[in-house]
This record gives sequence, structure tokens and C-alpha cells, in this order.
Amino acid sequence: MSLNLPSLLGNIEQQFGSLPAIRQWEEGDKTLNWKELIGEVSNIGGVFKQLGLRPNDRYAILGKNSVTLASLLYAGFWTGCVPVPLNYRLSKFEIKHLLRDFSPKVIFTCEDFLHLVDADTANGLSAKLVAFDPVTRPSKSLHHTWLEDLQALASQTPMNHPQDDDVAIILYTGGTTGPGKGVCLSHKNIVMNALQISNSMRPTKDDIYLHVSPMFHSTDLKATVVSMFGGSHVYVPQYSTEKIIECIEREKITILSLVPAVLIRFLQEADFDKHPLRSLRLISYGTSPMDTQWLKFCQEKLSHVGLHQCYGLTETSPYLSILDEETHRFALQYRPELLRSAGRILPSTQVRFVNEERETLAPGSIGEIVVKGPQVCVGYLGRAEESSRAFEEGWFFTGDIGKLDQDGYLHILERQKDMVKTGGENVYTQEVETVLLQHPWVSEVAVIGVKDPRFGETLLAVVVLKANRVGNGNVNGNVNGDLDLDLDPSQCAEHFIAFCRDHLGGYKIPRNYQFLASLPRTAMGKINKVQLRTEFNRNNNP
Repeated sequence: MSLNLPSLLGNIEQQFGSLPAIRQWEEGDKTLNWKELIGEVSNIGGVFKQLGLRPNDRYAILGKNSVTLASLLYAGFWTGCVPVPLNYRLSKFEIKHLLRDFSPKVIFTCEDFLHLVDADTANGLSAKLVAFDPVTRPSKSLHHTWLEDLQALASQTPMNHPQDDDVAIILYTGGTTGPGKGVCLSHKNIVMNALQISNSMRPTKDDIYLHVSPMFHSTDLKATVVSMFGGSHVYVPQYSTEKIIECIEREKITILSLVPAVLIRFLQEADFDKHPLRSLRLISYGTSPMDTQWLKFCQEKLSHVGLHQCYGLTETSPYLSILDEETHRFALQYRPELLRSAGRILPSTQVRFVNEERETLAPGSIGEIVVKGPQVCVGYLGRAEESSRAFEEGWFFTGDIGKLDQDGYLHILERQKDMVKTGGENVYTQEVETVLLQHPWVSEVAVIGVKDPRFGETLLAVVVLKANRVGNGNVNGNVNGDLDLDLDPSQCAEHFIAFCRDHLGGYKIPRNYQFLASLPRTAMGKINKVQLRTEFNRNNNP
């Protein structure tokens, strides 16, 4: 049995060739059945050959959700080349660092993001620059070529036959002190994770999956299981409640996947009396649990729709556990505490919990979650030391703290150290602190996450200023936020936000600031972020 993506695509074409694969939504999109889509993918494979891409060569993709972006990803799987979709919300500086980290031979970017990858960057990497999805009719350029021009000259290329453990895609995590880590997911990882979630997702050839979350996120791999069973896909470039409702109604969407912050916005803004969304059968959410009140509201307004909460990491392709539809309905009626869990571990996945010495703990103990299974990735690109720390004899040390209760439900008690999840994006606070410490006014800084009703968490920068750098400013304060500052704190905040824009993607920039005379420290002299989180989250609650 082959567990690679080209074989899967070939099997889908054979079984479901005449069924819809892609449904048009955006102007310029194509409506394609599976046979036509594989033909399109094979044609782009011919473009890869023209550009000198060979199996295992890496190429970058910058673009919002679209049929073209999906075809570029599929073409990598088909040919054995390795796609690396990048977060277009990053700054030009950050993207350049990532490109240097994985050295692509070709950079594909939609016209909207040509400003993020200039010719000098591409030339410095000896990479070819190819643009796609033009806003207007493509014009000739000395700096890049157009994908559609190359497609007109390309012929179809046959399916490649990679090994199951060959790298299929590289997805970048958030970075701490520089570029994020490139997670190398194999063909087997992705195919097996699709099989693992199939029992909970229960996909059929009649399913229509709406891609809302950006496709550079590992959560988009969830849609593999829909393809596996002959379902179809619709791609929307960005979120708008009005557009999402219109798309669900027009295209008869059956599966919607959103991060909690976006799902809450959807529930707040949609008029379900006017738009009952009868075609929808499943809403899948992840990255964190949701407040019970919103889950109850969702079930009241969309009683015909099931709910899934998925837990996982990029390194696990991406899922480890699911709180399924039946458990949601049971928990809402009888055991609401289960809604804070991450559900049950997926089939063929082993889990154990360890202490700081990596000693396995007794059942029911709280410890670091360590997992083993066919969805666990092969390691990080070019980072042997970090890979050896995180992966040991097939076990992945997640960095998340949790426990397994007596009924087999996984509970995540604390996320990876210092990481904040805001609006579905992972932000490592040390990276943000490194930037803020470059500012001449800043003596010390700690960036933490505080609870936010819309985004789940939002970034808060707790800053100790160099008083002599801000006029005659004098700061006196404590962890409770007492403040005596000559300069208006809001002016400082605006200044720091503007400063960060040159160094960080927008979602990584703190919008909230507190100014203290000193930061609390542990007995070991380290900044006590636990105390800061406790105090400021307490102050943040009514």
C-alpha cells in the first residue's frame, strides 16, 4: 500500500474523476472536476520542469487562498518537489530570512505580494521569480515571469513516485530569536493523519470544504481527508462574514473550519434567522477550546450542525486528538467541563507524560505531552540540534503541559513556554522582546498574552523605560500597573507600535503596553512571567 500523495491523487482521479474537485468562487477561478484538476496540476508540473525544479527541490509560495495556490501545492506533491507556503502577514525582512533558511530554487508569488519579494532578494538566492493571479492583464516584466505564460508553453508531466517518508511539504512555525523552524512533513505523515481523522470527519463525495484559514497554516491539511473521499473544495482569499455566508449558501458548503476567534466573530455577526445555512453539517475549530456560551449559542442557532475541536501541532501533520460531534452534544447537555478538553487521542497515536527530566509519569499525572505516531514529522530543516531535542526514538516532545483524565480525554493545561496564540496565529514572545529591546527608550520588557474575548489572547508588552531617554520622564510602579510617568503612556505605545512595524509582521506587534519601574523576578533572577500573566489577566477580567 502506497502512503504518498501522488498515489493518493492518482487514486482520486481514478475513482472520482468526473466529480467536482474545485468550485469557482472568486472571479478568475476555475470550476474543475478531479480529472481536469489533475490535468492542471500535471501542466504546472511541466512548468516546474521548465524552471529547472527537480524532485526534492524546494520552492516558495506567497499568496492568499486561491485555486492557483492549491494547484501549486498539488503540483509539488505530484512531481516530488517540495512546496514551502509562506505567511504573507510577515514583514519583507522576515520573509527574506525565511527564504535564506530554505533556499528555494523558485519563488511563486501572487501579484499582490510582489512587493514582499523583490528581484534583488530572488537574485541573491539564485532563485527564479514567478508571479501568478494578476489583478489586471499580465504585462511584461524584466524582473519576473508570469505563471500563465509558462503554462501555455508547458506539457503535462507524469506522476512522480516518491518514497512514503520523503518530505512532501515544509511549513514554518513561529520563530523565537530569528526565523521560525521549517517543519518537514512527509507524504506518509499527511496521508496517515487524513486516515486518522476520517472516522470523526466522516467525509463523503458530497462534502464541500470551505478553505477560510490561510493555506500556509498546517490546519489546511485537514482538507486532505475530503479529497481522499472524493469531496470538493472552495477557496476564499480572506474572511468576511457576509462573504462566507454568501459562499455557504451559493456553493452548498458542508464543512467549515475556523479558528475560535473567527468563529466567535462569525456567530456574532451572522443573522441565522435569515440565513439558516441548511447545507452546513460540520464546523471544525482548533488552536484552543472555546467558551461554553459560544458553543451553546452555536448549537441553538445551528442545531443541525456538528462541532469538532482539534488539537495538534505543525509537527503532527497537524492533529493528535479530536473532541468530536457526539462528545460536544453530550458535554453541552451533561458535562460542560469536557468542552475544555482536547478530546480523545487519534487511532495509532501513543501518548505519555514526562517530568523535566523526561521521566515517564504515572497515569493521570500532569506533565509534558510526548507523542508517537505515523503523523509525527521527520524533524526540522537544517536544525539537527533542535531536532534531536524535540524528537527521540520516534517520540515528539510537544512542549505542551497536560494530562489524560480517567475517561481518556486529553487536557491541555499550559501551552508552549512563552508562546501566545492570538487570532489563530502563534507568536513567540522572545522574538517580540528582542525587537523592543532594540529601542533606545527600553530598559527591560516582557511580552505576555492576556485574555481577549475576540482573539482568545492579545499581546501585552510590560516595559521598563530608560527614564533619561524620555525627556525627564520618571516611572514608578509595580506589577499591578500603578504608574507615574511624565510622558503620556499612549504616546509611548503609539511610538513602539510604529517602531515594531519595520521589524515584525502585524499580528506580532503588541497593541497594549504597561509601564513599570521594574519587572518581577524568580529566585533564579529570571523575569517572572507567571506572576505577570496572573496579575494582568486578573486585572483584565471584570
